[in-house]
Amino acid sequence: CAFYQGGDTWYSFVVPASGEVIEETNRVVGSDVNDSGMSVYEGTIGALTEIECDDDDSDDGLFSLIVLTGQTPGATLYVSVWEFGNNAFGEFQVAVYDITCSVPTDLVADNFVAGSVDVSWTTSGTVTSYNWEIQEVGVAQGDPGAVASGTTAMTMETATGAFVNGNSYTLYVQSDCGTVGTSVYISIDFDFIFIPANDDPDNAVALTVGTSFTEFPVVGNNAGATGSAETAASCASYQGGDVWY
Repeated sequence: CAFYQGGDTWYSFVVPASGEVIEETNRVVGSDVNDSGMSVYEGTIGALTEIECDDDDSDDGLFSLIVLTGQTPGATLYVSVWEFGNNAFGEFQVAVYDITCSVPTDLVADNFVAGSVDVSWTTSGTVTSYNWEIQEVGVAQGDPGAVASGTTAMTMETATGAFVNGNSYTLYVQSDCGTVGTSVYISIDFDFIFIPANDDPDNAVALTVGTSFTEFPVVGNNAGATGSAETAASCASYQGGDVWY
């Protein structure tokens, strides 16, 4: 992952008793390194097996973060870190730390309808509540322009906001364990796609006949459109995905 082109440096650590750790990179002020990749390995040197590779999951948005759970306490793991593309050189920060507040796992975004999406996750341990937000892909967690956000004691929520059919978004979720503290944010990217209302002729959008194209145009959107049961169109390399008027 992370456009690996060599130039990696290596680190190792011993898994704590919890079996849960976070590995994270970050910038050093003034350094030319502002984008990283990172991979974690297990096994013996010369025959290491990759556990996970990450590009940009840190809160920074360009640095790396890997959350590991269910690891064997006392085992030695190895971490490879490189600059994205291996074309900028300098200092960067690397850290590994125990998880005191269980992170959300198995993030899911589904059931897309106009203006809303269902989001859910799982976790272990004692969690008081969860903070979540949805940003456009490429926008860092915490940006004030979130499409949707909230706090809930449940592991599911219906997020409502100005979602655009066919656009891509990032779901961020954080556990809040009360006096123990909070976890890091975990994220997934998803495509917001739902079947448009006029996917079939029985829900065709009515058009108004005008005197020119510019008098009564409507804006259509074919994201999520499916094929129709009607006789297939005979031109323009029809492959389905039509909307009706």
